Amino acid sequence: MNLLDFVYVWLLLGFCLYDCAAESFECGLSNYVPGSERIINGTLSKRGEFPWVAWINFTDGIPYYGCVGSVISPYHVLTAAHCGAEVGNNITFGVANLDDKEAVIVSAKNVYPHPNATHGYINDIAIIELSEELHFNGFIRPICLKKSFVETPADEGIISGFGAKFWFAKDHLPPPEAYDGKLRKGKTRFVVHEDCVSQYNRSGSHSKIVKEVHICALGENEMDVYDGDSGSPLIIRNVTRKDGKVQYTQVGLTCFGPVNDFQPRPAVFTRVSTFCDWIAETTKNLAKCND
Repeated sequence: MNLLDFVYVWLLLGFCLYDCAAESFECGLSNYVPGSERIINGTLSKRGEFPWVAWINFTDGIPYYGCVGSVISPYHVLTAAHCGAEVGNNITFGVANLDDKEAVIVSAKNVYPHPNATHGYINDIAIIELSEELHFNGFIRPICLKKSFVETPADEGIISGFGAKFWFAKDHLPPPEAYDGKLRKGKTRFVVHEDCVSQYNRSGSHSKIVKEVHICALGENEMDVYDGDSGSPLIIRNVTRKDGKVQYTQVGLTCFGPVNDFQPRPAVFTRVSTFCDWIAETTKNLAKCND
């Protein structure tokens, strides 16, 4: 390859990082090769590390307070039904810091909570239809969805979200300093259903955990999901490519976690695979689960 060819390829790759046709982007690819880094007590994420993560702004007077979702098509975001997203909510894409001037902001055109969603976090899943198409690039791309997933304690998951940095009393308004608008990540280990139910029962919690619609996972190093992380994706590594990049797949989305009692209980996530048919139907097949 001569110098001119090299320069052309370099410019083409640089352009494509910012803007390429949506169909040319594989789902679930991060711009970073995973390291050993380890959301409460989570590690700060880099821009483009989780390009499917979106932030849903509820404009309720608390800076950076909202819910999290994941891009599943150029027109759709997956999140939790209990977030109560509404038409007109602004959704931020493409950044790991909500103050980043490179942020892409698109409003919600329609919101489709699952028809059987309950206040008890059963079928706690919703799809937001965007008012305009997302243009995929190195910082905005969809996550893959898993058609079937059977977790074991040996499996490792990854969570990421814009939620609170530290515990606070849930019977008070969240302190503004709990949120800084920065995307954090952390590792989790999956917990089998029976152990998860047992731990919540021992704590006196009345939360209903159903194997068919829920997944449980426990954060490492006192890391956990918390207020403002609802709807955030629980992902697993699907395959490592020859170039070192990893393709990720979403298997869950955040329902609820332990409250501020400092007991090491698992967080509970909606099991995405249970809702694959509903996702395909609601998005008119723009988003589908894969094997």
